[in-house]
Amino acid sequence: MHSCSAYNGDKPYIFVSYSHKDTDIVMQMISQMSSDGYRVWYDEGIKPGADWDEYIANKINNSGMFMAFVSKNYLDSDNCKDELNYSRDRIDNILLVYLSEVSLPSGMEMRFGRSQAIPAYNYSSKEEFFRKLYSSHGIDAFKESISPEEIPIPVKYTIPAPSAPSSASAAKKPAEAKS
Repeated sequence: MHSCSAYNGDKPYIFVSYSHKDTDIVMQMISQMSSDGYRVWYDEGIKPGADWDEYIANKINNSGMFMAFVSKNYLDSDNCKDELNYSRDRIDNILLVYLSEVSLPSGMEMRFGRSQAIPAYNYSSKEEFFRKLYSSHGIDAFKESISPEEIPIPVKYTIPAPSAPSSASAAKKPAEAKS
């Protein structure tokens, strides 16, 4: 059971492609993104009995961003490579998040070498990684805006009343111009 549900709505979303062998780490990342207000769809959202290929193709076609969590497991998966290749001509915003230090095969490197990429394994903290991820080009389009009910109420404090001017400061006050 995953700690967050795949996005199910009409707003633009991020399609996440990953190897099921990397589920533990990827679900942590998806959960954090969802908690931070990003609309993320991943294959947990496939309805039972659906034609997998058609469903995935439809979700890629209707997404606004394609995010692939690349690892050796990812590159060994025909389904993952199919999703990435299918997204190439359909999605303008592709982000490769490298879970480990791997190289794309030559053909994929030719196609995706200029895509945005983040080497997640290079970041010493989760906070540093997510700061970089959330600065990726175009990702803000998939974040829920804050409703007025969610805006924090400022802490109430009392503004001190102005003190009465002393006679010395009154004497320094410029005289009003007479007309």
